[in-house]
Amino acid sequence: MEKVTWSGLTHPGRFRKNNEDSFLAINLSGKEVQLLGKEGSAAPAEGDYVFAVSDGMGGANSGEFASRIAVDFITRKLPESFRLGATGLSQGYHDFLTELFEEVNKEMASM
Repeated sequence: MEKVTWSGLTHPGRFRKNNEDSFLAINLSGKEVQLLGKEGSAAPAEGDYVFAVSDGMGGANSGEFASRIAVDFITRKLPESFRLGATGLSQGYHDFLTELFEEVNKEMASM
């Protein structure tokens, strides 16, 4: 049986003691968004898998917040994008990424 296998590992880098990176693994099915752990495997037919690593900005202030905001945004907005595509409306990747960067910037500016 064919399987998708994943494993996520990040490193704090040279400048920080704490790891500011964020890892995301989700399964988008027609019914739900399922958060997956940093390691696992599943059948490809069980849904669409999305994996992302958001870097904590290499020693910049508040890197952990920026990386977490990016992962949270992807978790919220990507299913919406899939639903729009299913109804014939689509949001291009350029629009999605632009909205992602604007959201992270807005959230960071309000801190």
